[in-house]
Amino acid sequence: MQRAKPSSQHTVTSLHRQHRDCRNQFENRQMQTVSRSLAHTLDEKVEADKIRLLYDQSFQGVFSSGVAAGIWSALMWKHADHHALLIWIGAVLAVTLLRTLVFVSYRRQATPATVHWWRLPYGASVLLSASVWGVGTLWVTPADNVLMLVCTYVFLVGLAGAALSAYGVFMGLTIGIVSAVLLPITIYFALHESTALHFLAAGGIWFFVTTLRAITIHNARLGESFRRGHELTEAKLIAERQARTDALTGLNNRRAFNDTCDALLRVAAREKKPATMLVFDIDDFKQINDAHGHAIGDAALLHLTAVLSASLRASDVCGRLGGDEFAVLLPNTTLTAGREVAEKIRTALTASPLPVNAIDVPLTLSIGIAADSLDAEALLNHADAQMYAAKRAGKNQLVG
Repeated sequence: MQRAKPSSQHTVTSLHRQHRDCRNQFENRQMQTVSRSLAHTLDEKVEADKIRLLYDQSFQGVFSSGVAAGIWSALMWKHADHHALLIWIGAVLAVTLLRTLVFVSYRRQATPATVHWWRLPYGASVLLSASVWGVGTLWVTPADNVLMLVCTYVFLVGLAGAALSAYGVFMGLTIGIVSAVLLPITIYFALHESTALHFLAAGGIWFFVTTLRAITIHNARLGESFRRGHELTEAKLIAERQARTDALTGLNNRRAFNDTCDALLRVAAREKKPATMLVFDIDDFKQINDAHGHAIGDAALLHLTAVLSASLRASDVCGRLGGDEFAVLLPNTTLTAGREVAEKIRTALTASPLPVNAIDVPLTLSIGIAADSLDAEALLNHADAQMYAAKRAGKNQLVG
């Protein structure tokens, strides 16, 4: 039994549907990939912003720590063991020098690509400084002098409070600093026989809890602010890219093509290098639309786009000027070499007709070539005139 041949309209609709489904699947996969990549990129950018802020806002804290150490040492001079106090002062100076070297190295060597690496040396140096304060001051302060213990505790609480504003961009680092500064003396107070020190220990624990809460909120809000800033920047770039891209083919639209050509031709003029322009369209494209429908017309344009992609170099600039008219700028290409590229495109399209309704619809190009100017508008106009000359000469050929 002979199977009935499908109608022309049914075949066109089916082809259009297959093309649409394939395109949607590709776009969905592309969007998922872009979304994952964008999220990962945003996380990295937010991290980099935090590290830069960390270095920018906390440099003076290195010297403030030294000033605080001088004041505390003067306060302890009459009460503490001088040998132990001098050892502690030496440790503070050594850590201050180390932190200064970290900052200087960051200023000289950090780049956008390596900024993430600088979190580790910063964190290590500041935690070392916090440990010198937390453990060292408890070691130096006389254990039998409650007043000096209280004074030391006031100093340490002040340092912990300063750490909130200076290092709050990284929650884990800030918690580590506050713990290194306050935890040793808080534990000591909790185990001391003095009731007053027990209350101070309880106050220290409460300060730590409220600090943790404040750090969490501050860090979340700051990260959200950085992220929104980058999202707005990315959204602007995407909108600008979409405004410069042809929706059907994904090629440059006329505006983007002209802008890119202007830039490349300025470079070519400065370096005295040649450039060739091709302008072409599909012969009898209106008849294809009228005979087979606009879905097949779109498929023909996409088919031509695929041929261009396979025939051109990465450095070549291709754009859809409108309708079925396309243009290609070939940088660093002589007129003779441009003719060879044009012929390659023409023969490749001729050799691969578009299948429609169980028949192959031939696709041919009329191509105009120009290389007599390094002005984008003049070059485009000349190539366009040459294309119409190719039409008048019988189509499916190149002129120029």
